Amino acid sequence: MLADASRELAATVDTHELGDLTCRLVCRFLGADAVELQTAESTYRHVERHTIDDRGPEGFLPLHTAIGRVGALRWWRSHPLIEPEEQGLAVIAARAAIGIEHAILMDSTEASALRDPLTGLLNRAGALHALGEIRGPFSIALLDVDNFKVVNDRFGQAEGDRVLERLAQVLLQGRFGDVVARWGGEEFLVALPGAEPEGAANRLRRVLERIQDTVRSGVAHVTFSCGVASVGADGLDRALADADRALYMAKREGPGTVRTAE
Repeated sequence: MLADASRELAATVDTHELGDLTCRLVCRFLGADAVELQTAESTYRHVERHTIDDRGPEGFLPLHTAIGRVGALRWWRSHPLIEPEEQGLAVIAARAAIGIEHAILMDSTEASALRDPLTGLLNRAGALHALGEIRGPFSIALLDVDNFKVVNDRFGQAEGDRVLERLAQVLLQGRFGDVVARWGGEEFLVALPGAEPEGAANRLRRVLERIQDTVRSGVAHVTFSCGVASVGADGLDRALADADRALYMAKREGPGTVRTAE
């Protein structure tokens, strides 16, 4: 049983799956009424028999690795552990602790790899991953802050960063389910699932009005130019190219222009 438990834990890399699996394995090994695993991020439980009511746990075991404590196990049952159970539990706990440590590090690494550190939005890699998860047709918009080089040159990079952070905050106030990303530099991407290009363009025009009302560089209003395209049967690459061409035409027409692809 210990060998099977170790193999199962070693084959699991998701933090939540590890938490649930550890509770189930410990509960089965000890014949416990219930087991709880608490980490810094979450608490996991497995209840075998609903007989614990309000009584406290009969056992407690911290989970440690080389980097420190990663969690703690608690269990409920009516009799104390005997020595073989203590030894077996130590094996399961050690394997679970290592797995949880690796999962936490992987989650942290993945999150930082897919997020823009300045705005907290998805970066390009994160956006492409999220766009691949959207089912059905949708529209995408590429936004470029107008005259952003002038902002940096006149007021400094710190002011430019503040403008990007504020723009990101406004973009995140959109519809539930929209994907918002920093596409690169002063360029952003917004994906609007289920929206037709003209509806998406109208949505971005309202965002533009909000940006002009609330975001300033010095005393000047901040605007952006925007190109919108539909993602359909021709695929994402074609839609991105269409949106980029529409953005180019919008920039030629002047600041604060939103264009849909032909």
